[in-house]
Formats: sequence, structure tokens, C-alpha cells
Amino acid sequence: MKKTSYFLVGLFLSLLCTQGVGQSPTEDSGDPPEAFELLFDKVLGNMNRSSSIRDWTEGRSLLSGLNLNPQLVQVLDGARQGGGLGLEYSWRRDLLADPDQGVGSAFGWRFGFHGSGTVTTDSKANPRNFLETELSLDFFGRIGPSREENEQTQILRQQFNDWRAEISDRYQLRTMAAIRATQEFRQLDRELARFAMEGEDWWHLWLDFGFRGGWETDQSFEFRQNVLGLQGTLAPAAGRDANLVWLNFFDWPFALTRFLLGDDFYVDGQAIPSLELGFDWVDPSAGAPRFRALGDEGGYQRWRAELAMVAVIGRIAEQDLRLSASFRHFSLIDPSVKVERLDLDSQSFLSLALHFPGQVLLKYTVGELPFDRKRSRAISLGYEIPF
Repeated sequence: MKKTSYFLVGLFLSLLCTQGVGQSPTEDSGDPPEAFELLFDKVLGNMNRSSSIRDWTEGRSLLSGLNLNPQLVQVLDGARQGGGLGLEYSWRRDLLADPDQGVGSAFGWRFGFHGSGTVTTDSKANPRNFLETELSLDFFGRIGPSREENEQTQILRQQFNDWRAEISDRYQLRTMAAIRATQEFRQLDRELARFAMEGEDWWHLWLDFGFRGGWETDQSFEFRQNVLGLQGTLAPAAGRDANLVWLNFFDWPFALTRFLLGDDFYVDGQAIPSLELGFDWVDPSAGAPRFRALGDEGGYQRWRAELAMVAVIGRIAEQDLRLSASFRHFSLIDPSVKVERLDLDSQSFLSLALHFPGQVLLKYTVGELPFDRKRSRAISLGYEIPF
């Protein structure tokens, strides 16, 4: 236990030193192209500071796509108890992708890896003791009315192309795929899209369908199960002037908070929740709760769903204060009477997180995941470290 605690403390301190606790975020307010130029300057500065711990071979960082959140965890009530140090992680990385996929591409495919979960010094105080590791093949596309770019967007896109060339020259990247793989390119692309889309009457619906295969375990690997499944995602988005944007009632409270904090009153079409639906074949191990309760390790099928969104609450010191929310639900298909009586037929889990300026994260969770027998509530305070 002590060795694990020392390891997490050491990892937390070393990562903070590497990233720079006092480092300001890479977003700036203002009107384009001035704000975009400031953003680009900061992106290149961050790239220079972090290059000593990254492998920029063909532009792909060794840890690209990894997000860490060292945190202090306290369980409030429920089946779990106590508190301690924890490390939440999420690592999503494309291993193969459509070579024609570029900025503005409407359709494409990707084959990638995704892992996520939380580990703590005391597993009994882990509110999310459910580690997921998977490989997936996804086909995605965007539907919606086409629109012509305004003059400002055309200027920004030209600047974007020039800066993309600078990234290529700086790191001797030879392929477009290598340039797109860098976190800096994706960050600039998102910022360009944000400036280009504001104040326009447009809407898009992103569609994603794919296959997944992987493993689900607890942090001690005592509970394990193999998973093979299908999944699909719907992610709508709209511009501020689109009539459909007012149907996003999820953002109405945040439109008010943004207004009270000095911003214009508007409903954010980028904050429309996304919906993921999945169907899985699950093969549990002998240690899984289902086997322990039933004495049967036979496989089963389940539905799962996740509703997720990110909203800007307002700006503090010229930086965004954001809320991210995620609701997950798992439901067995045609469970037996005994499974229902033991309350093993469904689980629901809600996560709410406040993202403060400076990458500080305050999170509240409530519910249960597939390896839990009872629901619990917990709160955590951490620091976000994206790679």
C-alpha cells in the first residue's frame, strides 16, 4: 500500500513539473485573426517546452492522445468507503486512419485503441473501479447543408495552411497524416472551426458506427470479462444563428450563466449532447460478481448507452469555465429472475465535472458500474494533464 502511495505521489509531482503548474492554457479571447495568432504562438511555445519528453518521429508523440488526472478522492457514501490518492486516465489513439481524411473531410474511417479508468491507493475508495481497454474499427461521416465560407473564414484557413506548413518544417514531417497526428494540429483545427462557425446559420450531424473488442477489469484484475460489440454515435452541432439551436434546452441554464458573467445571451450549438448506443456480447471470468452470485460464468448480452456534453458556464479572467457531464447505462438482455432479484440486471453512472482555468478539475460521481453491487457517491479534486 505504501509503495503504491509513494508511486502515485511521485508520478503526480513529476507530471506537474513537466507540464508547468503555472502555465496558462492555450486559448485566448478576442477577435480573429488576432486571437488565432496568439493561440498559435502559445501552441508553438508549448511544443518547444514539451519536446524533450516526446518522440516527434513523423509527428506522432509517444503519448499522443493520453490524458491524465492525478486527484484526491473522497467517497461520500454507498458501497465503497474512505479516500486517498487516485489517477484517472484516458488514452485514445488512432493506429490506422483513412489517408484522405483531412481538414473538412465529411467521411472517413479509423482503427484505434482506447483505454480508460481510475486507479487509487485504496481500491475500496475507488468510485470508478472499472478499467476499459479496447480496439475499435469506426466509420464516420457528417451530414448537413453545405455552406460557403465567408471572407474572414477564408483568411483564417489560409493562415491555418501557412502555420501547418511551419509545423511541418519545424519537425521535418513528410506526410499529411503525420502533421494531423500532432496535438498542435488538432488544437489549431478546432480553434479554426470555432471562429469559422460562430455567427452562422448552419447545422451538422456527425455519425459514427463501428465494431469493438476488448477487456473490462477492476484495478486488481480480480474481476475480468471479455467484450465484443457494435456501437454507434450521434453528435449534432449547430451555429448560433441556426433556428434548431434553441432546441438545445440542455444549454439554456448555461446561456444564462454566461450572460450573468458578461457574455452575450446565446444558446451554444456546440454543447448539444452526443448519444452513443452499443450492443455487447460479454464473457465474464470466474471472479466476476455475476459468477460469484450465480455460480455460472456463462456469457450474456447487454445494451449500453452514454449521453455526454460539454458546456461553457462562463469566462473567468478571460478563460473558460466548463462543465462536462456524462450519463452511462448498462442493461442486460432477457435477464433471469435470479439476476433481477440480485439487482445485477442494470447499472447507471453519472459524472459531473467542473473544468477550472489552469486545468484544475472538480468532479462528482454517483451510481454504479458493471462490477459494483451497490451505488456510491464520491467527489475528487485533480489536475488535468493532456498529452
